[in-house]
Amino acid sequence: IAPIETSLVVVTKGKPYLFSGVTPSMVTSMRLNVEQACVSAPSLVVINGMAMYASPDGLVAISGTSATVITESIMDREIWQNFMPTTIKAWVAEGQYIAQYQGGAFIFDPSTQSLTRLSNTWDSAFHYLHD
Repeated sequence: IAPIETSLVVVTKGKPYLFSGVTPSMVTSMRLNVEQACVSAPSLVVINGMAMYASPDGLVAISGTSATVITESIMDREIWQNFMPTTIKAWVAEGQYIAQYQGGAFIFDPSTQSLTRLSNTWDSAFHYLHD
């Protein structure tokens, strides 16, 4: 589950959903327009009002009521599978998707559609939101 705008994104082993409402009794649900399951719950993060997670075909970005495989312009499913998406854990730093997977790590910048492989891995990470 990830909060974006006035909604909650709920990713599942099937399609993602968007739940919106101003009070609990007025919440509505909507199945989003992308057939992309979340294959790793720790891959779900929010970057600049957009939820992103690892799917079988690439990183999915959800903004507003639309969803898309945001990495499809830079890699196909076969290449993406080399990143072992079921093992991805992600964090956010300065608007970038920082990810570690079994065997490596990468940084994806959604604003420039660029991916940088990292040669290091780490044992833990911390994201501090300062006032």
